[in-house]
Amino acid sequence: MRPIVVAAGLLAGSIVAPAAEAQIVGALDVSGFFRPAAGRAWLAESQFASTLRWDGASAFAHVDAAFNGQAGLRALEASAARVVFTGLSVGRLRLSVEGRLAGDPTPPADGSSAAAAIATRIGAGGLWLGASTGRGGGGGPTIGAWRMIRSAVLTLTTTSRSVAESRFVFSSRQVVFFDTISTDSVVRVERTEYDSSSATGMRRWSEMEARMDWGAGRLLVSAALAGRKRVDSTHRRVWGRVNATVQLEPRVALLASAGTMSIAPPSSGQLAGFASVGLRFSRGYVREPLPAPVRPVPTSLAFHRVEQGHYRITLRVPGARAVEVAGEFNGWTPVVLEETAPNQWEVTLALTPGLYRMNVRVNGDAWTAPPGVPAMDDEFNGRVGVVTVR
Repeated sequence: MRPIVVAAGLLAGSIVAPAAEAQIVGALDVSGFFRPAAGRAWLAESQFASTLRWDGASAFAHVDAAFNGQAGLRALEASAARVVFTGLSVGRLRLSVEGRLAGDPTPPADGSSAAAAIATRIGAGGLWLGASTGRGGGGGPTIGAWRMIRSAVLTLTTTSRSVAESRFVFSSRQVVFFDTISTDSVVRVERTEYDSSSATGMRRWSEMEARMDWGAGRLLVSAALAGRKRVDSTHRRVWGRVNATVQLEPRVALLASAGTMSIAPPSSGQLAGFASVGLRFSRGYVREPLPAPVRPVPTSLAFHRVEQGHYRITLRVPGARAVEVAGEFNGWTPVVLEETAPNQWEVTLALTPGLYRMNVRVNGDAWTAPPGVPAMDDEFNGRVGVVTVR
């Protein structure tokens, strides 16, 4: 109970925290949740979900919990805690390490897990190679790729898993024998004998997930389709979900989601659809986090004059957690931008018209030239962008 109280306190404080605490975001979702019940009938429930997120340039931590209620009763339906570190780079390679503890009725619902991956960026996309392990999910290699197309981030992940499992085999047999009671009588007797044995083997399967995250204006959409196949059988499971968020006001958003989930008990392996619609109350923008190895890049840059001697720099970076700019206009001092709309990052600086060299950094990654502007070599064997402020 104490961790829940602490998380609730942090959540309440984050919602009303001043703008200077922008790296902490809290949200409370109030939704109507619809899912199948016994007899294929649909059950309507109320759902309350809380989210607490700390997003830094080189690390982030997310804690989520959802409570479902029916007839005045409340129960913890799902919970997850995720901590990710992405701050170690060597040349074009970047290492990410993450740990996750979850209890979720939606597949694969593997509980606690850990993963590490090395990613490289290729233009507006990239590749990563990693390994993961988890309770009930075994461990195995992971291969992934992502591609940014304007306001969309496309990712594809494949994972091979294996886990040792023990099977108990029970057998029975009928035993018939004859018992001689006297010299003149023989009785036929039947008896059932039981026996058991155990065997240990490897269970192997592969998983694949295709995902799309897209945002435009006030709308954010995240859709995923995933599947699991046993290597030694024809058994397959396919599931998916779509989440949409429409920002009505800076602190209020409309939510809608639909997809598939496991039917209790989860071990049954049966799936059924669900749907949800509700409102989110938050102090910032909350999106579905991208896979940890994904390294977003800016897709557009603009300068807007707001008043004499002041310009607003606007960068569009889908899926970013932190965006910084630095240039000759401020002595190459990094300046943190604020997310003023989904995937849109802004800062207002005192500038005079002219020609400047500048760079951009996303999620603590390497400094790069902004998109859509000429680039040149600098005196430190790097590349910088050249922008014109009018």
